[in-house]
Amino acid sequence: MHPFESDHELSKNLIALLFKLSKEDNGLASIERKYIYYVAQELKLNSSIVEELENSYASYKLEIPTNEFQRMTILYYLLFLIKVDAEVSEKEIKMVKEFGFKLGFRSRLVDELTTLMKEYEGEKVPPSVMLEKIKKYQN
Repeated sequence: MHPFESDHELSKNLIALLFKLSKEDNGLASIERKYIYYVAQELKLNSSIVEELENSYASYKLEIPTNEFQRMTILYYLLFLIKVDAEVSEKEIKMVKEFGFKLGFRSRLVDELTTLMKEYEGEKVPPSVMLEKIKKYQN
C-alpha cells in the first residue's frame, strides 16, 4: 500500500511540487516529465489530472503531512527527481533543502542526502548507503 493511497489531495500536492521543482531548474526535461507521470501512476492519478497540475502547479501550496512516513516519501520523490536527468544542479539542491526544511527534516540530513545524490550523479544510489545516512537521524 502506498503511503498516499487514501489521500488524493496529498498526491496532487506532491505532483504539483515535483512540477515546481523540475520547472524551476531550466525547464522540464523529457525524462523528468516521464518520472512525474510514473509517480502519478503509482499514486493512481490519471493523466488528465497530471496535465492540469502541470499547468497550475504554482497555485498549489505544499501541505505538510503529519505522518513521518508520508513526509519521508515526499523527500524521496524530490531527491530522485533531481537525479533522474543525471545532472544534479545547485538550484535543484537548494530547492530540495528548502522543501526538506518545510517538511520538518533536519538540515544536516537533507544536506547529506542531496550530497549523496550529487555524489552518485549519473549512477544508481545504493539503497544501503542511503539508509545508512537516514538511520543516523532516526529517533
